[in-house]
Amino acid sequence: AVALIGGSVAIALIGNRAGLNKDSWPGWVQAIGSIVALLVAVFVMGKQNAHAAKLALDADKRALLRKVAAVSAVVDRTHEQMDHSFEKLIQVAEAGNAQLNKLTWSVERAVLQSMKMQLDSVPLHELGSYELVTGIHKTMETLNDFDVLVSQWINDPRTSPNLAGVRFSMPNMLVKANSAKAIYQQGLAALKAS
Repeated sequence: AVALIGGSVAIALIGNRAGLNKDSWPGWVQAIGSIVALLVAVFVMGKQNAHAAKLALDADKRALLRKVAAVSAVVDRTHEQMDHSFEKLIQVAEAGNAQLNKLTWSVERAVLQSMKMQLDSVPLHELGSYELVTGIHKTMETLNDFDVLVSQWINDPRTSPNLAGVRFSMPNMLVKANSAKAIYQQGLAALKAS
């Protein structure tokens, strides 16, 4: 309102100094009004475009966070299962029952292969974070290492797991798994903070 009154006074002063008469005033007022209307329209459109871009960006971020939350459920469940499986294998090895030992290795291998298949189905290119992808890759590497180890132990009786081998291998697997989980969680925290 103040700008409108100030603009009107300024136009009147300029018009009087320029010697405008009653017949030329309407044309000048219309011309200046049209220019002001165009400037206001450009300003309003710029504000609306900036707001629309912010809304689109916020929607993309919410969609990404929902996707990452679903992937995190799979990653968390995989790590829980890895922890459980590795601890269970140590307990069974300590019991000293060779038949139960081999059966437990076979079962836990199948369970962890299933977890790996779930991670394989995650579209990593859509996660939006290098650390998230790296954490999942390192988790899958740990699962692959476990699968190779179990395959050797099950298929070659000369290398079947003994207590010393299990006590050495499983903590190493846990360290790798925990390192992968930490990388994933760093990526998750960075994504949420951005």
